[in-house]
Amino acid sequence: MKPVIRLSVSEAAKMFGISQRTVRRAIQISEVTYVVVQGRYKINFESLLRWSQRRSRTNETNRASANTSISGKLVASSILLIHSHLERKKNSMQNTFFFLMGLAVLFLNKLRYGLRGYREPRPFAPTDHARAITYDQDVVDQWLKALHNYTGETLEGKVVLELGPGADLGPALFLLDRGARKYITVDANRLIDQTPHRFYEELLKRLDHAEEIKPELEKTLAGNDDRIQYVVDSTFDLTKLPREAIDLVVSQAAFEHFDHVEKTINQLGHLVKSGGVLIAEVDTMTHTGALRGRDPLNIYRYSNFLYRLARFDGIPNRLRPARYKSFLEQNGWYNVEILPLQTMTKEDMERIRPQLAKPFRHDDADMQILTFLLRATKR
Repeated sequence: MKPVIRLSVSEAAKMFGISQRTVRRAIQISEVTYVVVQGRYKINFESLLRWSQRRSRTNETNRASANTSISGKLVASSILLIHSHLERKKNSMQNTFFFLMGLAVLFLNKLRYGLRGYREPRPFAPTDHARAITYDQDVVDQWLKALHNYTGETLEGKVVLELGPGADLGPALFLLDRGARKYITVDANRLIDQTPHRFYEELLKRLDHAEEIKPELEKTLAGNDDRIQYVVDSTFDLTKLPREAIDLVVSQAAFEHFDHVEKTINQLGHLVKSGGVLIAEVDTMTHTGALRGRDPLNIYRYSNFLYRLARFDGIPNRLRPARYKSFLEQNGWYNVEILPLQTMTKEDMERIRPQLAKPFRHDDADMQILTFLLRATKR
């Protein structure tokens, strides 16, 4: 009969190079066979050997699994790092492209407007009659809705002043048709001469009071202003307007082109009667069509020095909403409202913020606001 070899706990620990605690744990969970002699454990050597071999295989498996897990994490981390690097490189190239393209467009416009003057206030031709008429009608509808929501009033009997009417007198005709008593407008450039007479023929078909309004249009086009007064002044000096108590001031995407917004608002204060209202939509986005959709804040990438170098008549002034509010309140207007119409997502804003010139990086600039409605009341 083969003799049975038995070892004490301490002997087993020394022989297999493990702690006594590990041996005792094996005894407790019955992984080795043993007998108790005079109150001491005596462990069967063969069972101890088998247990040690099983334990070694388990440890190797665990180590292999751990190594596999570590390798997997390293691979995943490497992929993330590579992806992050490529994204940064892509964003860097994209930002460089937008910076250079925007700058090129600014200087090309400077050259173009220097040679030809400011002729195209809209992104479509004045010969596109249907589109131009619908545009004018929609603008007037928006003004009247904003007025009613703000004051509860209608247009009936009011004297209206429009700042920067642009390419045609369409808004004037629609405003008179909706009840305005008189329409006055001022622009730095005489742009209505490029509007074909066919445009007005088509527009008049949409009016309820066309027979009454058509003679007023003909007087103005002939230079004999009456209910439609069209004033052109290259300095945009509102003090040259006819003295008339203004009830309502309106403007569509024009304020952002004024060189001296504070001066204009100050002069308005001497024209608008107490209780008069300002309704203006301001477009603070990049105006260039090729960039507007892809990089709407492109004009804010450039330092004040660089932007001044690219200056031309009609270049956006880059004033932010809070500045308009401040100018109005300082010049006798109250209940001033800034209502965002188009905004950027927070994610897009944070992505582009580091690329903007320093004055436009802080939160007070409200760079997420792309277009907004400005409403105020004269004291």
